[in-house]
Amino acid sequence: MLKALRNTLGLMAVILIAACSDDVGEDSVSSYTIVVQDSGKFEEFDECHSLKKSDEILKLVGATQGKITFRDEVSGSLIYTELSSSESEDLKFYKMTDSLDVYHPEISPDGQWVAFCTTFEGTDFASNLYVQNLKTGKIVMLKALNATVPRWRVIGSDTIITYIDFAGLNQFDDWKEYSTWFVRFSNGEFSAPEFLFKPAYTNLSSDFSFAVTGGANLYHRVKGDGSSKSYKDSLWYNGDQVCNVSLSQDGTYRTSFLDLTGSAGVEFVGESYIGHRKLIVVDSTGTVVQAVEAPEGFSFNDTEWLANANFEICTLEDSKNENRHTRIALINMETETVDEFVEGKDMYHVSFWMKK
Repeated sequence: MLKALRNTLGLMAVILIAACSDDVGEDSVSSYTIVVQDSGKFEEFDECHSLKKSDEILKLVGATQGKITFRDEVSGSLIYTELSSSESEDLKFYKMTDSLDVYHPEISPDGQWVAFCTTFEGTDFASNLYVQNLKTGKIVMLKALNATVPRWRVIGSDTIITYIDFAGLNQFDDWKEYSTWFVRFSNGEFSAPEFLFKPAYTNLSSDFSFAVTGGANLYHRVKGDGSSKSYKDSLWYNGDQVCNVSLSQDGTYRTSFLDLTGSAGVEFVGESYIGHRKLIVVDSTGTVVQAVEAPEGFSFNDTEWLANANFEICTLEDSKNENRHTRIALINMETETVDEFVEGKDMYHVSFWMKK
């Protein structure tokens, strides 16, 4: 019944948005693309400021260009900024002036678009998947019943977005009934969504042979030696609760996550610790290989690997400021140093795109 209700709500949202887009001709969009708006405004956002100059931030990761998006928790809006190695200036932040509630934004591999959904992992509410152009503000929506937690990937010459149709907790049996999907995205349009497998996995390698997911339990899926549909699922980390699961895209198949003092993490560290104070990393077999500590007075959240780099981006939860997420930081996974570079009121779901 819950699944039927969520799908009904999702379909109602698709119909409603399509009805509000009468100014866009049917011939101008694919059958799976709904144009929500052709362009958008970008207003300056002064609720946060940079702690480092633009070139200093890029120097940390060895990049020449960069873009950052995140969710402003106060308004629910998408916040955006660009970085240049040729400019020793403070970052300028901009707010997307639309009414969409933005969760899990992720910048596309070419840096031109940002994909996001309308609910967050750990909830079972209906969600739509949107992609917005970071230059023009154009927004398109995937015509699908339910789509959440988008991740960009490049397969050959195709740019795709993987997503799941259920973002709820995975310790319940009904999680196995939900699915993992992907959709091609090109020239501002979606192709037909393609089913991958059941259950719903949030993090996949580019060839789909390796997958992990969290949202209560840490599950791992690997393709078997048999048919293309042969997979093996495993429960990792002793079944202890985890969140913010992220799969590295550098070919090492490392998985990072945050926990609530899981037994394997405590054994690796050698002592108990406060939940989210450690960023835990396991290798391709699920063995804990690293634990990075958050700065004093803060806990990690929204930890995500940067594409093809030994860094993670994160927000920092401030224990002295009503547990609001008041900092954005880069984590050097080699040196285990944490560099804070943005300060704000309450920031979530940060994405960092860079160009070497």
